[in-house]
Amino acid sequence: MRDRGGDLTKEWYFEYYAFDEASNDLIRRRIKIPTSLQTKKARMAEAVKIISDTNTLLEKGFYFKIPKTTIETDIVKESSNDLVVSLDKVLETIKSSLRPKTAGTHQSAINKLKDYANEKILDISEFTDRDAIKFRDYLISSLKNTSRTANNTLIHLNTVYGHLKDRVKLEDSPFKLKKLKQVHTKKNIAFTDEDRARVEQYMILNEPELYLLTRVIYYAFNRPRELNSLKLHDIRLNDSYVIIRGEFSKNGKTETVPIIPALMKELKKLDLEEKRQFYYLFGKDMRINKFQLGKQIAFRRHEKVLKKLNLLGKGYTLYSWKHTGAVNAYLSGVGIKQLQLMLRHSTVQMTDIYLKSLGLRTDPNIENYNW
Repeated sequence: MRDRGGDLTKEWYFEYYAFDEASNDLIRRRIKIPTSLQTKKARMAEAVKIISDTNTLLEKGFYFKIPKTTIETDIVKESSNDLVVSLDKVLETIKSSLRPKTAGTHQSAINKLKDYANEKILDISEFTDRDAIKFRDYLISSLKNTSRTANNTLIHLNTVYGHLKDRVKLEDSPFKLKKLKQVHTKKNIAFTDEDRARVEQYMILNEPELYLLTRVIYYAFNRPRELNSLKLHDIRLNDSYVIIRGEFSKNGKTETVPIIPALMKELKKLDLEEKRQFYYLFGKDMRINKFQLGKQIAFRRHEKVLKKLNLLGKGYTLYSWKHTGAVNAYLSGVGIKQLQLMLRHSTVQMTDIYLKSLGLRTDPNIENYNW
């Protein structure tokens, strides 16, 4: 059992060995203790239960079998050489090893290909990169996808095709095309100072719950959808940070973001210590509640505010608060390395690209250099 020295901000787990039929050897596996359990007592109780259940299975002779559902060379025969059906089958096989969101994105890409086929068979052996280009043209012209969305759709299809190729004898993936150049779109852009002030003033007077939500996005760079799952026990006022759980974050990692003084001031107004720690910060009605907020409610309420202020056509969205916060943090003097950590980017280069996409020059000011 690895309890990380009792540190509840880290992931607890235990490991065990079992025989693996495929490799004909013992292999090690890890089982994680849910990070949603926020007391040592609760985590230990859950660990004891899981360990007991695992030991019972091992005592009964449990071992890892070669999955019967593995798609072998007869998949092409079973699917009548239909590319769409084959991709569907292989995704169903590997789905259990993927994050639900990843599996859903792969399925969405396959569904687009299915709509393109319109009940016609796309023969695996005859579907070439030229056909993939025609499909990409369909995404842009008929479905009105952006070049970025079209690129991503082909990337997901290429990934699933790779798993299919591992199971049957196929040529190189037709979906491995050169990416289209991304066209800049006026969406999710950062607020101008004037528009930002107007929206903030309106929310303070008419939408206080929405105002608080945008403060967390603006100061802590949380993605709007991450806030739907943010609970009170994730907000550590005494230590000045917020925990972003891996099961809800974009990169799948559990990380922390600092609470800067301006955000601390807003959060302290809520008397969080007197509330129930497992309640959602933005629950039903966007208030502290045991029931979760619907995924689109915050977006819709924010859109109504923009419409009320005649700002709807400027490309602003709820996501704009994250971009606006990043821009203003950088302009106020926050270093790019520190900003990388706060934005939870994997590299400084990613942060550099992100800032430049928002119209900021991150090149050093050589006029100040003197050596």
